[in-house]
Parts: sequence; structure tokens; C-alpha cells
Amino acid sequence: MCKFSIVRTVLLACALSWGTAFADSAPLLDDGETFTYALYLKCGFVSVKAGMASLDVKELDGAYEVTMTLKALPVVDIIYHLYACLTTRLTPELKPLRYEKHAEEGGCVYDEVSAFSYPSEGGCLISSRQVFKDGTVKEGEARRSDQVFDLLSLIFHARRLDVSRLDPGARLDVAVVSGVKVREQSLVYKGVEEIKTDDGSEAKVGIFFLSSDEDGGVTAQFAFSQEGKRVVQRIDILHKYGALSARLCPLGR
Repeated sequence: MCKFSIVRTVLLACALSWGTAFADSAPLLDDGETFTYALYLKCGFVSVKAGMASLDVKELDGAYEVTMTLKALPVVDIIYHLYACLTTRLTPELKPLRYEKHAEEGGCVYDEVSAFSYPSEGGCLISSRQVFKDGTVKEGEARRSDQVFDLLSLIFHARRLDVSRLDPGARLDVAVVSGVKVREQSLVYKGVEEIKTDDGSEAKVGIFFLSSDEDGGVTAQFAFSQEGKRVVQRIDILHKYGALSARLCPLGR
């Protein structure tokens, strides 16, 4: 079974808590929209392009379907195999209904499925199943009084966040399904900065640190734009091999 997940860290780095910092006028989901990210792997002072990721949105039967794929370039795939396809189905209010994930990371191959339901008395019920290549099966159920999200649905809640309502150092909490458990994560707001994008231009972004409540360690830094749809511009992930950076590609790439 896998103890380290690049895919999970990439997606969590896209996600923020839903709270008083939401800007009600911010757009949520648009049918047919697509975002593409270039993945870079940094070891020491050397940074090389490692792969690509895409995020696609479709409106189907009164609900939204969001799909994200990540794939390493052939030269990198020889050293560290990475491929993932994730799909979530959301209500118009962005409540997750079903989340599916197939991931291949190094020698670890696994599938995850989580189903969400909403009792009339309130709260959220989550039923999850995880199957590994070696035949190991894990199952879990949880009931929460607060809203629980999968990794993809959280991305779109992040796009509603208005950092003008946050002070540097503000801590945001989020509950997310990971495997067969609901895990608590924390995001710490650093402030607004100017960064260079993948095409060399500059963008005004809000910077956050992601940390795990399990070990308290910082695992990522990420930035999302402050104009327009507040999309994630860049993610820098710390891991045992160095750092992985996901950078938003210009339209048409």
C-alpha cells in the first residue's frame, strides 16, 4: 500500500476551507472549461519538466462532472511512474455525490470510490472503498454534521475565497475524504504577492501553506489569482525526492 501520494498532495494544495472569506459573486463552475498545468520536478538546483495535468468541467443532467488527469512525461515515467484519473460528480450547490480515483504512483496502483448522501435531518454520510494492486481492500463509513468534500470539489470552493477578508497568519480548516477516512487539514494564509507565471508574465496571487493536522508539517505552498475566477496559478510541493511544482499553462497550450 502507498504511504506517500503526490496526487493527493497536489489536489489538497488546490483546496481551501469554506468560511466567511467567501466572495459570493465569484464564479464557480462553467460547462466546458479546461485548465492545463505543467509539472516540474526540482532536485537541488536543477528543475526539469516532469509531466502535465488537466482539469475539465462538464454539465450533465443537472449536475457537474469534473475530471482531472495527471501524467508524467515518458523520460520521467521511466524513473518514477505517475498517472492518475480522478472524477467527481457535484450538485449545483457543489455538494459531492460520487468521487472516483485511479492512481499509479511508482509501484503503487490503487482505486478509490466514495459515495456521499445527505439525510433529511442534515449532515453528510460517506461510504468509501479502496482497492490496491496486491488485492488489499479497505472500506470505511463516516457521518459528519459538517460538509465533507472530496479532493476535486474543494478546488471550486477555493475559487470563491476572497483573501481581502483574511489577515496573514489566518488558519483555515477543511475536512476531506482521503482513502477511506475523513482527514483534517489546515491552510495558513501568508499574504498577497506577485509571481511569474509559466509564460513569463506576472500575476497577483494569494499565498497559502498547507499542513497536516496529523504531523504538523508543512507539505506545500500554493498560489491562486486574485482577479477573475481565482484559479490556482502555481503549487509547490515538498516531498522526499525534492519538490514538485505545478504551473498553470497559458490558454492554447
